[in-house]
Amino acid sequence: MSATVNLSRRRFLRNTSLAAGALVVGTALPWRNVTASEADILESGVLVAVGTDGRVTLQFTWNELGQGAMTSLALVVAEELCVTTDRVDVAVPIWESKYGDNVTGGSSSMRMSWQPLREAAAAAREMLVGAYCSRMSYVPSDCKAENGAVMHKKLGKSIPYGELVAQASDLPVPESPVLKDRADYTLVGHETPRRDTRDKVLGRAVFGFDLARPGLLRAAFARCPSLDGKVGSVDDAAALAIPGVTRVVTLETSVAVLANDTWSAFRGRDALRVEWEESGDRTDSAAYWSLMAGKADDKGFVTRNEGDVDTGLASASKVLEAEYRLPFIAHAVMEPSSCTVHVHDGTCDVEGPTQAPGWVARAVAEAIGLDTADVHMKSTYAGSAFGRRLLPDYAIEGALVSKEIGAPVQVVWSREDEMRHEFYRPASLHRLQAGLDADGRLTTWSHKTVTPSITAQRFPDPNRTGADRGAMSGIDDVDYRPAHFRATHVPVDAPINLGWLRSVYDAQNALVNECFMDELAAAAGRDPVEFRLDVLPDDSRLRRVLTEAAARSGWPHPSQPGRSLGIACHACFGSYGAQMAEVSVTKGRLRVHRIVSVLDCALAVNPNAVRAQMEGGVAMGLSVLLRERITFDRGRVLEGNFDDYDPLRLSEMPEVECHLLETDADMGGVGEPVFPPTAPAVLNAVFAATGQRIRELPIEERLRGDG
Repeated sequence: MSATVNLSRRRFLRNTSLAAGALVVGTALPWRNVTASEADILESGVLVAVGTDGRVTLQFTWNELGQGAMTSLALVVAEELCVTTDRVDVAVPIWESKYGDNVTGGSSSMRMSWQPLREAAAAAREMLVGAYCSRMSYVPSDCKAENGAVMHKKLGKSIPYGELVAQASDLPVPESPVLKDRADYTLVGHETPRRDTRDKVLGRAVFGFDLARPGLLRAAFARCPSLDGKVGSVDDAAALAIPGVTRVVTLETSVAVLANDTWSAFRGRDALRVEWEESGDRTDSAAYWSLMAGKADDKGFVTRNEGDVDTGLASASKVLEAEYRLPFIAHAVMEPSSCTVHVHDGTCDVEGPTQAPGWVARAVAEAIGLDTADVHMKSTYAGSAFGRRLLPDYAIEGALVSKEIGAPVQVVWSREDEMRHEFYRPASLHRLQAGLDADGRLTTWSHKTVTPSITAQRFPDPNRTGADRGAMSGIDDVDYRPAHFRATHVPVDAPINLGWLRSVYDAQNALVNECFMDELAAAAGRDPVEFRLDVLPDDSRLRRVLTEAAARSGWPHPSQPGRSLGIACHACFGSYGAQMAEVSVTKGRLRVHRIVSVLDCALAVNPNAVRAQMEGGVAMGLSVLLRERITFDRGRVLEGNFDDYDPLRLSEMPEVECHLLETDADMGGVGEPVFPPTAPAVLNAVFAATGQRIRELPIEERLRGDG
């Protein structure tokens, strides 16, 4: 147990509503190197508190983005403290620098909190049992915690937690509290309703656009249509004539129109006349793909090199080559960017949806010349995120304007703002070569990807060279083990804002891997499942999810005539997934009827939430596959709304069968692992149905023969 302390005898969060006298146990999260002797241990990770009223409080330092983390983490606390979930309150404190970054991403909230949260709650439980035994002169082994009280196992005498808190607070924290065995779980692993559902259904949940306070002005922004423009001259007379518009503020790259209401702000923004200063560099999709294709001939940086690929290809009975192209895509969040910012008295208050309050605070502080400690970030619910809320641009805009006018400002983006001025998932070009032996077994594999580095753009470092390991996720760490294997990254610059999008590079790399594996299986005349199993080690968890997906789906036989099956598997973010897709293609029109999804995340704390994530991953995977892409012409993003950036529609959603496999391994994430194998499973089914290999997304127009 690492750096777990009794905070009741020291101090506790001023940002929570805990009453004095609560039993408060804090522990650091895995990536925060905090020792028990450091005064800020409380603010550096997990906090579990038991109040004198017997209620339990969990400090929730992650961000609720619709993934259900708030419910699942509270479930873990309730399990170890032996209380019902309705006795656990979730406190969302205002972020301060002592919390760390608190980044919600990488499917990390549960898998990173699981162990320290159990330890903190178990420590509090043992301290309460210790207080009971001290008061009653009992032996701890004769007592147990149950339903918010401590009792003697045989005598049945019990005392509620609230009456034991004061005495327990004077006890030291157990160094190694005994955690409950999985076999004894009564809450974890069982269906639990989301605690945020009712408020969202009834309209009581607060999102970024719902924020209001006295004197708040709405700010809509005019931005250059091309990506590299700055403000030249501004004629704001027509904007200021709009009723409700109060002021126009000119920034370096945008112009803010402030109004008493959102509609007036948008009308005023549209009435502005701005002359933009644009450079001669005009990003164009066709030119960019030509650049990518030229870079594919570069040597690049090899990140995995086993055996001798060149020799393997030369000696192979059959060699296959393929090139895949995957476009830029947008996050397309349902709720466009919004937040409320107030710069006052040497501080800055920011409230709104975010995945990284620490990143927001640092960026805002730098933009307006404050110390990071003077920026206070409070998170709201987010109308989806998928990585978009990791970027602080909308908060910076609000801070700059609020500082200028000396009043609170609500930043309001339109759908077109969001689509044309966000941070896109990088495009990628992939060249693959593989060799088969005379028996149709895979002996040689070479995968080269040409793609920009998100890390290099977001965190520039002149000393950074070589491959981006994130860009190679799902390529050089794939479980397949042919005798000869080479993975190569060719970095390329992108004059486009880049950002992390659900599963990041894994979704692209898994599609390419799994489709090319299917191509190889077809060339070898072999079953795609058996072909993969040949090169998966016996101890690979991918073997189990792959064979389970095949068995659950009735592979290789579709459920109805006129349909075809495709399969794919992938591992990322600590979990292992496989998808079977059942499709039909009629006159160039694709219909995905059924997806069988199998996930091994070790343990599903709340199966209800995990299945929702799996279904969401399928929906997003299909949407990206069918029609989503961002294109550029003379530096301008062409797509602007859901008419020309067309997401999956409800009527297109297939039946999704979710199957969860339990193991004793370390817990994996669930937000991202199902997304990557979805598209390749469908593409492989399309080949089975039509004989057509599609190596460029989106596929809908290519199926119709338009692209």
